[in-house]
Amino acid sequence: MRARILASAIVLLVATVTVHAEPFAYVVNGDSATVSVIDTAGNAIIATVPLGIEPQEVAITPDGAFAYVTNIFDFDNDNVLIIDTAANAVTTSVGVGAVPRGIAITPDGAFAYVTSAGDNNVNVVDIASNTVTTTVAVGDAPYDVAITPDGAFAYVTNNYTNVSVIDTASNTVTATVTVGLSSIGVAITPDGNFAYVTNFDSDDVSVIDIASNAVVATVPVGEEPKGVAITPDSAFAYVTNIRSNNVSVIDTASNVVVAAVPVGIFPIDVAITPDGAFAYVTNAGSDDVSVIDTASNEVTTTVSVDESPIAVAIAPLRGDADADGVVDARDQCPATAVPEAAPMSGKLGQAHYALRSGVTFSMGPKAKTIFTTTATAGCSCDQIVAALGLGKGSLKFGCSAGVVKAWIRGLP
Repeated sequence: MRARILASAIVLLVATVTVHAEPFAYVVNGDSATVSVIDTAGNAIIATVPLGIEPQEVAITPDGAFAYVTNIFDFDNDNVLIIDTAANAVTTSVGVGAVPRGIAITPDGAFAYVTSAGDNNVNVVDIASNTVTTTVAVGDAPYDVAITPDGAFAYVTNNYTNVSVIDTASNTVTATVTVGLSSIGVAITPDGNFAYVTNFDSDDVSVIDIASNAVVATVPVGEEPKGVAITPDSAFAYVTNIRSNNVSVIDTASNVVVAAVPVGIFPIDVAITPDGAFAYVTNAGSDDVSVIDTASNEVTTTVSVDESPIAVAIAPLRGDADADGVVDARDQCPATAVPEAAPMSGKLGQAHYALRSGVTFSMGPKAKTIFTTTATAGCSCDQIVAALGLGKGSLKFGCSAGVVKAWIRGLP
């Protein structure tokens, strides 16, 4: 009887909510010169966007309105193609330097930083006018670029043995960090503390301390690592290994590989959904995208795309007012506070849960199921208990697994 009452209460609370599909993954297909747009809610392709001659990398503006794709047309006419994500069509282009590859957009959406491997520099594109406002000389054959969460610095991998650090206020190189052999990919932890750099020829990942610009760890991974992405809670780094046909999962606290996930043939790039629940891996040799469940580190689905998918970016959630990783349109609890008050005793009970940080619930002893805000439609333990009218006594040791599961079962 109690379970039926709980379920009925849940249905009444959520029955009027419409779930909108998003975010979307933008996959660059090198040989087809297209972008496949994947709805990550159902892993279906909703659009295919034709591009230029040799598309390379992709970045999406913070508001999700535009996707910027680097494109090698010819040595003198290389450019960045700009896709309007509402129409999923190319609306304009920006001429840049020779052989553009990596691209990153500042957190405020004001500038795009584009590496030019042919000119050994970085082009700075003003997003408002879509014009190059300056170029910054870096090392030899710059490949990838990532920007710190505060927008203060851009980290550029130079395809030999170092990383150039650009001060974005002055657009000057303020440091050069020696890393492994043939540094290619780079990603910065969302907490802004570390940069993870893949070294293609030394089969490892260099970890740079952002504060000191010193390498503090070197992590052996698979053969020919290239792409790297960090989970939103900064806890794990996912690294594609081209020759090993797998993805190394690095625990960023210990800088140790805790899993190797088999994927498709020649995995090139990786991106993680805003809620941290899934990693999308482009497999250039098998023309598909592997979707990894980050809780189990297993591939749960494979999406066929066009020929030779080589890059991927996932659009941010639109309208996430409480920053809980769930878009407002499907958020049942629009004022989620993290960390929440539960557990009132200060200690999680056995098989109990509470939202203490990020988007993944902390787990008490003997807890087995991993819950995220995506699963609970943006609700914390406090909010679930209040919505179900269970009383504050239910918060003493956090939410039981049964209460959380009952809530989730009642969601549309």
